Amino acid sequence: MAAASQTSARAQEIQAQFRSSVLQSVIASAEGLTCGGARATARSLVNFLRGSLPPPEAAVEAGIQSLHGLLEAFAAAWLHELVERLVDEGFLAPAAGAGSRASSLAPTGKRASFVGDGRKAPEPWVAPAKPGDRPELEEPLRELRRSLARAEGRPPFSIFSNRVLAELALRRPGTLAELAEVRGMGEARVRLYGRKVLAALRKASGGS
Repeated sequence: MAAASQTSARAQEIQAQFRSSVLQSVIASAEGLTCGGARATARSLVNFLRGSLPPPEAAVEAGIQSLHGLLEAFAAAWLHELVERLVDEGFLAPAAGAGSRASSLAPTGKRASFVGDGRKAPEPWVAPAKPGDRPELEEPLRELRRSLARAEGRPPFSIFSNRVLAELALRRPGTLAELAEVRGMGEARVRLYGRKVLAALRKASGGS
């Protein structure tokens, strides 16, 4: 019994270390690719990590060639979801003043060990839920997101990501307090968009 318990604990430790390594490699790659003011989109970040394209000059200058192709075994769609989650958690952000390249990403400088520090660290790991579970609620939220993005001159995913959109549709929060519990919304998003999100959900659900 004791041996089984030790094995289970070791397995959980290995899982946490593995997740931490993957997350840190994504963040470090984003930092390297944007070194010196260069821009990196979610696509270029994923391509770099999967080794789909030759490493750009910024990667060589930043000395992160060893990360090139490190996650080649991971599906591109999975990695795109992970990048979205890192944006939701505040480790990456849409680059300010990117103009036509507004989908560019920028590291925020936020740090977390993700494992072994004794604190409840953020865990921006990909959730199993996918967009499409509640299309009747997701489409009105997409329409709202497009409208907000056009008004602010920003890319839609910077308003909230597809994963957040899917969770909003699944959980259907009815109050600002419930909305704040949806991972990826955050205080700023709730303040800026909360009432409009709730109104869209009420309308789509047949409420007034």
